[in-house]
Amino acid sequence: MRVLLTNLPPLLNDILSEALAGESDIEIVRGMANRDVQSLATELSPDVIILQSSRENSEAIARTSRGTTVVAIDATGEHALVFGVGEKPVLLADVSPTTIIMAIRGTT
Repeated sequence: MRVLLTNLPPLLNDILSEALAGESDIEIVRGMANRDVQSLATELSPDVIILQSSRENSEAIARTSRGTTVVAIDATGEHALVFGVGEKPVLLADVSPTTIIMAIRGTT
């Protein structure tokens, strides 16, 4: 599974990178911060995009990135929405690396 980490604060990026790197079935692809997520998704073809974004922006990304799961972490880093698991986004009240890994595998 290819996971794009983009537009994340440096500490959060480091934490998620370290956690995901330990998973044998996950390949991390990185995008430059503040670059258009849609163009990154087209260029890198990830299965999952993890970013810090508003709900509205994340919904737009999920709509145009069909087949790609989008994990949008809010600005506080306390909650996340997962788009692409079902018809409605799934709220993650816990944004730990373990919870995010479970969410992108569809086991939450």
